[in-house]
Amino acid sequence: MRETKSSARKGFRAPVTVGAAALLACTAGAGAVALLLCGKIWLGVVCLVCTVAAAAAFLFCFLLPLHRVSEKIKQNELQEELERAGLPQAPLDMLLGGDWADAAARFKRSVEAEYNNRELASQIKFSMLQHQINPHFLYNTLDSVRGLAYAQGADSAAEMAEALAAFFRYSISQGDDIVSLGKELNNVQKYFVIQGYRFSNRFTLSVDASTEELTIRSYPIPKLMLQPLVENAVFHGLERKSGKGSVTVSAAHTGKRLYLYVADDGVGMSPEHLRKIHRAIYEAQSSADEAPQHGAGIALRNIHRRIQYLYGEEYGLNVESTQGAGTQVEIALPWPPPKELEQK
Repeated sequence: MRETKSSARKGFRAPVTVGAAALLACTAGAGAVALLLCGKIWLGVVCLVCTVAAAAAFLFCFLLPLHRVSEKIKQNELQEELERAGLPQAPLDMLLGGDWADAAARFKRSVEAEYNNRELASQIKFSMLQHQINPHFLYNTLDSVRGLAYAQGADSAAEMAEALAAFFRYSISQGDDIVSLGKELNNVQKYFVIQGYRFSNRFTLSVDASTEELTIRSYPIPKLMLQPLVENAVFHGLERKSGKGSVTVSAAHTGKRLYLYVADDGVGMSPEHLRKIHRAIYEAQSSADEAPQHGAGIALRNIHRRIQYLYGEEYGLNVESTQGAGTQVEIALPWPPPKELEQK
């Protein structure tokens, strides 16, 4: 009986020992897994914090200079210029703007165009100052010549003096930089009266009926825009032609543009000469030495730039010529006219 009890007790204790060991093993394994999970979580948190810190530092390095640029823009009141050029002004927009390079290039072109326009305005003002004379002395002298000519029966000389006085009165009078097309056409006709006497009426001027439309005649244009074109037609086209010649001024408009034409039936230009004229008009001049110094090129270039200065870069002159047949200058202007110019 003792042996049986002893054996029974021994058989009872063995399972208890094995179960405790297993429980301890499971507890240790769970602790290791938990420790491992905690380590991974902390590692993930550390990585996340480092990533956020790196991203913040990256954005800070980029946004701080852009913020300073934005503040400089506000201080110098450049918002309108940048908006006109399509450049973003806010730091985040500067960073995310994919077309920054293109917008910067447009801004550069805008600045260069503004500089060229101001330079042109200064040149025009300086030229006008150079040619200022006492108009009253000139008018009184020409009136005296006209009266003397009539008194001696020289009617042609009197009419020429009268036309010359009217031409100068219009050309050198101050205060009206913008005039109506009708006034400019009247001045062209006075100019042609003078040339008619000079060339014994070899040349004729025809002002097409299309220019008689009231809305066209009242169109605002820069003073002396047409007369130099007519003068070029006479001296570079008709004077070199044997026999008679003519200059025609006409107009046409579409829904968006007004076209003025000055055409002659003179000697025309060779393709090579026409290319030189186009370069003189359209190509940007990097220095004063490269600019045309005389002849039709400089006059056409100045008129082209004045038109672009007043109406926009999409407008200006277009010259076509055929050697032996004549030359036509087309002037493209906006239609209807800009309201700010109509008020002038």
